[in-house]
Amino acid sequence: MRKRLLAMVLSASMMVGMVTPVTSDAAKKFKVSTKKVSVKAGKTKKVKYKAPGKIKVKMKSKKTARAVVKKKYILFKGVKKGKTNAVVSCGRKKLNIKITVTSKKDNKNKIQAKEKPVKDNKNKKQATEKTVIGKDVAVKLGKHAASMNSFACNMFAGTKKNDANTFISPFSIYTALIMLANGATDTTRDEILKTLGIDNLDDYNSVLSGYMAGTLDEEITLDIANSIWFSKSPVFNKNIDKDFIEPVSSKFGCDVYRNVPFDNETVKQVNGWGDKKTKGLIKEVVDSFEADTVMALINSIYFKSRWKNQFLENGSMIKDFHGIQKTSQVTMMRNMDTNNKYYSDDKFTAIELPYGRDEMYAMDILISSDTNKYTSDVWNGLTTDEKIAAINKLGMYGDSTNSRIIDLIEMPKFELDYTVPNFKSVLEANGMKTAFDENNASFKKIGDKIYVDSVIHKAKIKVDENGTEAAAVTAAIIKAVSAIIKPAEKIEFIADRPFIFCIRDTVSGTILFIGEVNDL
Repeated sequence: MRKRLLAMVLSASMMVGMVTPVTSDAAKKFKVSTKKVSVKAGKTKKVKYKAPGKIKVKMKSKKTARAVVKKKYILFKGVKKGKTNAVVSCGRKKLNIKITVTSKKDNKNKIQAKEKPVKDNKNKKQATEKTVIGKDVAVKLGKHAASMNSFACNMFAGTKKNDANTFISPFSIYTALIMLANGATDTTRDEILKTLGIDNLDDYNSVLSGYMAGTLDEEITLDIANSIWFSKSPVFNKNIDKDFIEPVSSKFGCDVYRNVPFDNETVKQVNGWGDKKTKGLIKEVVDSFEADTVMALINSIYFKSRWKNQFLENGSMIKDFHGIQKTSQVTMMRNMDTNNKYYSDDKFTAIELPYGRDEMYAMDILISSDTNKYTSDVWNGLTTDEKIAAINKLGMYGDSTNSRIIDLIEMPKFELDYTVPNFKSVLEANGMKTAFDENNASFKKIGDKIYVDSVIHKAKIKVDENGTEAAAVTAAIIKAVSAIIKPAEKIEFIADRPFIFCIRDTVSGTILFIGEVNDL
């Protein structure tokens, strides 16, 4: 009996030893990307998690939503409208996630975009709750980057002036126009797609939809939002929901506003939407609407990140910036002995300044190699393909070919606030003409006798020692008819004269923002 009891105790001890509790250090590694999930009935929402071991998910009500763990994600599928909770456990550690399931019918009055609450702590920490997309999504976009970047260079060329600062988000313009293309037909559709460089609209819809869902780096905020505003007008197609609103809003996560009067109150609402989506960077999207306005398609993009290699905290100094119109004194930021992608040829000397932890986003800066020539003059003398090639010379994500230790980097701290009242002439010059022609425009999926009156664009950027904050808004207003060089000694990159810059994701190579600084 005594032996038996001893054997039982030993057996129990062995069983206890087999259960490995989650230690306090491991518990810190257990987290989920969000603790609030909103999902439509019949749809699935991914939530990324990190855990030191296997996790379990227990739903309070499986009649409302269900969950499956797959690789590094928890997949929540909406069953029927309602609210429930999910308990995610790893060992003894538990986390609660609130689940809200909305029905498909909720789209009839207003389709809300998926909000990702952002809590910034003065550049020290980025948003703690945001959707992180896989690198494979950007790889898919990379197949279309050439046409998108060609469009970017064309828009930049049509907008900028040699003696003025310029800053736009070609990605924002592109997105607004691709939404518009989904409602276009006949020659109007063909011209929009040709201007955008699109051969298969469905493919672009799918790829962009995935890309706009979040950020490639959890330390970097990249929020892209869209909205559709339309009036109660007899010009609209009776099947507009089926033919245009529902397909576009589901692909691009649009807020949809119906029966809009396009009066002064609507101006406030649109500007409030833009203010919120750009985190206060762009407070005014439009100043007024004309009486014959029937629809507005709006895109916003917001980017915020710290530099991977932050500039020296006490290294900034007042120095001369030799602009086109004047020489002015500016705050010049400095960094030393950092590893950056760099090249210098007969046209440009260029450097890449990476953001965040994983270098999936970066700012590229190009300065003319000939100190007797302005950067804009060199840039303007290139073809579109040559411009893209100049940017691509810095390489893509993971390519360390051009990596160099840079002994000294100097660049100015700056802010740009830029407005294009109407991209109409630029777009017409690039082949998109019929959409603006009130007699020939064809948007049959939306309605009859409607045309694009204007494409408004506003962008703003702030660059300092900590990082970059940038935003842009594009509004399409629709009316009804009444090579590597090895340095000999040390490398210095001094941006004390006009330069061109762009912000792009380094995985796909897609340009999100592009600008030119000629005077400060």
